[in-house]
Amino acid sequence: MYSLGWVFLVFGLTTGVTGQGFNCTFEGNNLCGWTQSTIDSYDLVLDSGGTASGNTGPRYDHTSGDTSGTYLHREANDRQNGPDAVLLSPEVAYIMDQVYCFVFWYNMFGTDTGSLSVYAYPTDDGHDVSSKQPLFSISGQQTGQHAWLRAQVDVSNQTSNFTVAVELTTTSSAKSDIAIDDVELWLTDCPMQSTSFNCSFDDGPCGWIQSTDDDYNWALERERTRTDHTGPRFDHTTGDATGLFYYIEGNDPSLNDKAVLLSPVISGSLTQDSWCLSFWYNMYGRDIASLHAYVIPAGQSTNLGTQTPAFSVTGQQTGQRLWIEALVDATNQTSDFIVALEAVAGSTKLTDIAIDDVTISPELCMSDTDLSFSCNFEQGYCGWTQSTDDDVNLALERGQTYSSSTGPSFDHTLGSKLEFLHTRSEDFVK
Repeated sequence: MYSLGWVFLVFGLTTGVTGQGFNCTFEGNNLCGWTQSTIDSYDLVLDSGGTASGNTGPRYDHTSGDTSGTYLHREANDRQNGPDAVLLSPEVAYIMDQVYCFVFWYNMFGTDTGSLSVYAYPTDDGHDVSSKQPLFSISGQQTGQHAWLRAQVDVSNQTSNFTVAVELTTTSSAKSDIAIDDVELWLTDCPMQSTSFNCSFDDGPCGWIQSTDDDYNWALERERTRTDHTGPRFDHTTGDATGLFYYIEGNDPSLNDKAVLLSPVISGSLTQDSWCLSFWYNMYGRDIASLHAYVIPAGQSTNLGTQTPAFSVTGQQTGQRLWIEALVDATNQTSDFIVALEAVAGSTKLTDIAIDDVTISPELCMSDTDLSFSCNFEQGYCGWTQSTDDDVNLALERGQTYSSSTGPSFDHTLGSKLEFLHTRSEDFVK
């Protein structure tokens, strides 16, 4: 077990200034008038580039996306003076019937990440949030090193001048940095957030959540994962570093540890009981374990130990550049249900599994990869499967293979950088 420490970020608008929202990017090491509390034991840190601890915290700030920008973070590696850090700003002036929306970006990358919570309360109540209820709270690793996620919190229904507080809860581990950037207070309602059954993850999770009945978390990332020779190079949606995908990091878990991602509730009925789950996956890595999809009645336990998967695939299936589409029929769903996507960790760090572009549509799946003895592998395996009685798996790839001075530069079908099936020589060395 690890101990928890608390960090508080408190801010507002200058008293009497109510005609515009608050906005701070922290660029140029500017706190925009905020001050560190004199009664806490630790100060939050303005930083650019990576944090002082390895394998935790963002690589760049959110505003600029490079080392020129600045963000605010809690450095988990520096706890000699205690865990508490409080950043204060002037209070927000009360206006009758005014609505407020607090918007910020956060990075929670680290295997032992704690939690981030948001509060809004009358300033006269003081800044001890231990007795207050959060309006927003999230815990555990949520992102990779390159990704920032947007959060919005309705902080309306105030009756006096008030303060908004962001609580950063760290752990005793050095791998628990939490960073925030680009904070804003809007004098409008928060926009409706998409809870979608068609999600690219480029704008966030779309209502998908981490299970609390698993061993560790999926993480949103852009670009390649942090372990070489495993995981995708880019996301599926955009094919470049602008898009986000969910993945499990093979460096973090132990053998057979599980990470489960849960969909929003889907409304099944007697008149609409057939659905199609579609998602794209990348399973590149010598020691890949397995990926499963489950269809579960809403309200039932999300502990999947006794469940039968509707979809399952095991072992390396792709190269670094390729994504494969999975199509799963969910039939006889006459009541509300959810989808669970479960990744199982393999025996080494070469076990990253990634998913992207998840769609749940009210129809039976229509596959472009019908079983066929004529297959060019441009759309996947056409029903061909990996044997479980051999030593390594073949992998679909596009362009050159990973090893230099071996393998083709292009596929045979089109003579271009599209799909072909190959083995990697490194996979034979155990």
